[in-house]
Amino acid sequence: MALDVFPVTVRGPMTSNRQGVATFARLFEHNGRLYLATSRDKGRTVESVTVYDLPEGKPTRPGKAAKFGPWTYTGCGCTNSWGRHKREALAAMVSPETD
Repeated sequence: MALDVFPVTVRGPMTSNRQGVATFARLFEHNGRLYLATSRDKGRTVESVTVYDLPEGKPTRPGKAAKFGPWTYTGCGCTNSWGRHKREALAAMVSPETD
């Protein structure tokens, strides 16, 4: 089963030189790539979708936070609207400069 978690706080290499943090985001795997969709209103309006190389191995959950390669994510269990967006539609929204 492919990774698809939301809403989560994600920490990872979002830029080439720095760690980044995205809150109330959706992290999912699609067609062998890892996608990070961000939204300030918990998935109601999608701000951006960025694609990354899929890390090796499988996600692990050593404590409260799950780890997947250089990525760490924790869920918030709050009400959200991410479920209404299909992974395929989100993947199609990737900015050209990030693909």
